[in-house]
Amino acid sequence: MSGGPAYYRPEKSPEHVHLGTGYHLAVEAMLRTLKSSKAFAPLGVYVPWAKQNGAINWTTIESPDHEVIVYPIAASTIDRVNQASYGCEVSWVAVLTEKPVQALVADQAWDATRYDLFEVEAVYDADDNRPAPRICFLYWAKLHEDVGGGRQSLDTVAKRLGGTLVFPVQLAIIAARQKPPLPFQMVLDAQLAAASMPAAATPSPVVRTPAAATGSFEPSGLTPWLLAAGAGGILWSIFGRRKRKAP
Repeated sequence: MSGGPAYYRPEKSPEHVHLGTGYHLAVEAMLRTLKSSKAFAPLGVYVPWAKQNGAINWTTIESPDHEVIVYPIAASTIDRVNQASYGCEVSWVAVLTEKPVQALVADQAWDATRYDLFEVEAVYDADDNRPAPRICFLYWAKLHEDVGGGRQSLDTVAKRLGGTLVFPVQLAIIAARQKPPLPFQMVLDAQLAAASMPAAATPSPVVRTPAAATGSFEPSGLTPWLLAAGAGGILWSIFGRRKRKAP
């Protein structure tokens, strides 16, 4: 992944990690932690489908060379791993969301943390074989190259982005995977349109009046509710590099 830190490329799972230059104690400790408890069971294995290019554009990944196994973590997990790593810090984290976030919001969410957003990938579950798989969004962040930065909780970042804090690990693809037959942009547009549809209105409770003579209840019917389908445009803020504010 260009522009970011080095990543593990295990063949199957974290126990098959191939060490190389740039890997350090914190990442090794994180991988051991993930294997130590069922609480860190992976959310799934995801296939990259596109990368965000600017504020609103996406570039389709025609032939991905990796998949991503995603482990749910918490900010306390990172703190614990860092403490056990003699001052080393976890090099990268991510937030997995079900909806895309405005580019400027996503960038600024990492302010006052030790991490910077550097890439956004649209991904889908490797087990989702539908022509239009459900798209999720992976917001990758890397540790500052400089010393310093704020100490805002990464749990707060995940909440602001409306997603889950995760530790993603790249897996090398052994055999080529057939990509979904429908174009990425078509599937994305349909998914966003469906998400913008208004929810069905909930009917008011029906007040039943007992019959005077028998004490029985009169039956009442329910009026069908129609769901209006409408797709609207989505406004995005202009994406730009921001200057980090002093903590």
